[in-house]
Amino acid sequence: MKLLDEKNRIFGIVNPVDLVAIMLAVLVVFVLAAVLFGKTPTGSMTSAGEDTIEIVLKGTVPVYADYQFKAGQEISRVSGAGVMGTVTTFTVVPAIKEAYTSEGVGIEAVSPISSEITLVVRGTGSITDVGASIGAERIRQNQTFDAQMPHFQMPVSVVSVRQVD
Repeated sequence: MKLLDEKNRIFGIVNPVDLVAIMLAVLVVFVLAAVLFGKTPTGSMTSAGEDTIEIVLKGTVPVYADYQFKAGQEISRVSGAGVMGTVTTFTVVPAIKEAYTSEGVGIEAVSPISSEITLVVRGTGSITDVGASIGAERIRQNQTFDAQMPHFQMPVSVVSVRQVD
């Protein structure tokens, strides 16, 4: 038995063009099924609770950036699921850094280039036995993430999480 017969059919059964069309149709069906019925990604999306949650965030910013913070600004997580809440208060103090004298003795010195900022953020969320959420973000104490302000972005650490009411 020859691979192609006189009518150019494979083993005398099917035309090669028809075989390619059938394989393409099956591939399209598999791709559509994977897109429509595939697993949904499990990100940090959480249902926003009904409680008022207050978190305290601490970060270090350059001295020229501390004027960009205002109470009432919305704050979110970079590449996050949405707005976490609004900044209720913030404090900016000079950053204290460790420096060494020429004798090798460690001293604390005020940094001329950076300030430490503490933000208090309030939003709607919930605290359960499996964790806390504010806005659409899951958070936990000592977590570090990049916070997105309207005109500024900075790495922050979650100092505390508490339910206000």
